Amino acid sequence: KTASLIAEELHAAALTGEKATYNNVREKFKSDTEFIFFGTHGIADGKNPGYRSCTKYVPNTNGNSLIAVGSKGISYSKNRGRTWKSLSKTGFYTISFGSSIKTAWLAGDKKIAKIIWKAPSAF
Repeated sequence: KTASLIAEELHAAALTGEKATYNNVREKFKSDTEFIFFGTHGIADGKNPGYRSCTKYVPNTNGNSLIAVGSKGISYSKNRGRTWKSLSKTGFYTISFGSSIKTAWLAGDKKIAKIIWKAPSAF
C-alpha cells in the first residue's frame, strides 16, 4: 500500500505484488527516466524466495548477493536476485549483518539467532 500511495502522490504508477517482476522493473527503468524503484521484499518471480519480510544486500559483494528472510525460511541470491536458493526453512522476520560479512543476526517469533559463516567467500 505504501508504494501505491507514494506513486499516487508523485503522479506515477507503482509496480507492486506480482507485477513487480524482474523483467517489468527492467523495462520500466529503460522507458521512464523519472521512474523510482524501491523494494522492501525483493522482486516477484513466481518462484523462490516468495514473500520475505526482509531482504538485505550481503556486504562486500558489490550488490551481487542478497539474503532474504521471512516466516517461510531464508533464501539467498548470488546474481542480484535473478535466481534464489533456499538456505533454511526456519522462519525469521529480519536480518542484519554485523561488522563483517562473517556474522549476521536474525530475529523472529520469540527467537534471536546469530549466523557465523565459515566461508563468507561463498557469497
